[in-house]
Amino acid sequence: MEDEIHAPGIYRALMRLKPEIGNPPCLIAENGPPIPDVFGANRLDDCGRASYIVDYLAQVADAQQDGWHRRVYFFWSLWDNLEE
Repeated sequence: MEDEIHAPGIYRALMRLKPEIGNPPCLIAENGPPIPDVFGANRLDDCGRASYIVDYLAQVADAQQDGWHRRVYFFWSLWDNLEE
């Protein structure tokens, strides 16, 4: 089963939470796409991840422009799975 990727959802969630929690400085941690690793021509094809990052960061920037107090944004990476 694949998860849906819908970048505007992060904007709506941030704007909904803003008045509910008082707009403190926020941190987004481990945000990343549920995309399987696909290798082609001897390397990983990461176009889907690159598009995801661009689309989600644009939504986070829009939320910040509309008053959401962003402190930090961490993208979920390969290194996040090496903690075990």
